[in-house]
Amino acid sequence: MKRLLAAMIAVLMIFSVICAWSDGQTDTADMAPDAEAAVMEGISAERGSSALSTELRSPADMALPSEISAEEESAVLSVRPNAVYECYSMDGTYTDDIGNMYFYSYHIPQLNADSEDAAAINAELREQFASKVEHHLVIMSHGTSLTLYNVAWNAYWNGSQIFLLVSAVEPNDIIDYFAAGYDFEKNCRVTKEILLEQLGISEEDYLLNLREKVGIAFENQFIFLRKTNVYYDLLHRSISDENLENATLYLDGDGSLVAIVKIYTGAGAGWYYGLITPYAYG
Repeated sequence: MKRLLAAMIAVLMIFSVICAWSDGQTDTADMAPDAEAAVMEGISAERGSSALSTELRSPADMALPSEISAEEESAVLSVRPNAVYECYSMDGTYTDDIGNMYFYSYHIPQLNADSEDAAAINAELREQFASKVEHHLVIMSHGTSLTLYNVAWNAYWNGSQIFLLVSAVEPNDIIDYFAAGYDFEKNCRVTKEILLEQLGISEEDYLLNLREKVGIAFENQFIFLRKTNVYYDLLHRSISDENLENATLYLDGDGSLVAIVKIYTGAGAGWYYGLITPYAYG
């Protein structure tokens, strides 16, 4: 019975992916807003269109920023106590008009630095996350169901460099990510080029290694589609130069290089963000 049930689930998954692919779905920018997000004008359905893959790094394997202890957060900030502040810091419970109760936690970091690069990073953080929080505060004032539950962040230090990782958790385990690095001594953003140079990695080697790791992650996730046209189309898009070159890089707490990369699925949102480690140093 269990084998029959598993087989039926696999068939349904394959059918869902093939149907979505055949409809020509490519990216969240082409998707209509979902029903809940459309309740409030101005909430974009394409924001937060990434899901955390259990084959890559699941919550069981990697604590999300909201899950770090107070001691860990204190240790992170003790390097430069005033390096980061929050433009939003709120936690609470909310019950909508139909009786659904939610716990929400909204924390959005800002760099405490006086430079154009720091100002740009702070503006990007506010644009991507503060606008969402503000919309959902309006939603709560109207008694409407929440679609944004958690915005949280973590900070990783590498000498004078700080790397911020911010996540926003929405329904169905959809997770939107933002990462940026900043050097407090040089007062500049830590770009991909700077990061690769200081690690002694060439652009060519980086892309080759990242392509291999993304391919492995894709195969582990979608092995049931192997040898189908759908499989090779989604794989090609996931490991394409265009996709890999748009990855965001940061150094994690172990000093490992992590890339936030789109993994194309052909179903649901059309893709999710994978946290891929092309170079591990910890």
